[in-house]
Amino acid sequence: MIEWIQANVPEQKQTSREFAFELMTAVLKEIHKKTGHSKKSIDDDERLLGLYENVLKRYLVDHKELQVEALFALQKHFHDCGYPSQLFTRYWKRLNTYFFYNETLNAWKESDDRRFGGKKQAMDDLNLFK
Repeated sequence: MIEWIQANVPEQKQTSREFAFELMTAVLKEIHKKTGHSKKSIDDDERLLGLYENVLKRYLVDHKELQVEALFALQKHFHDCGYPSQLFTRYWKRLNTYFFYNETLNAWKESDDRRFGGKKQAMDDLNLFK
């Protein structure tokens, strides 16, 4: 995937918020296509997200603002999937464990960006499983 991005996405676009959103969206859709995000697929979801960690790290690791945009993509995906229990929390924990900053979550929570639905539900999901 990194090779494809390098060949097809202009370098200046690779550090844009739009790119971060689309990258995370593509990863989430691919995982959803393979697992459906069912309760039985938790291990598969985790394994598949792990396969994309190098790509996500490459483009998001030292860019808090891009990580926030990736969380908006996760929020939208969570909303579009009908709020599966623990989905947002599972993905956040995995991303936070490996390369997302704790400050990223705070910046996402404090943002008044209303482009996508589901923020309240995502925050509730996080609060249920602390």
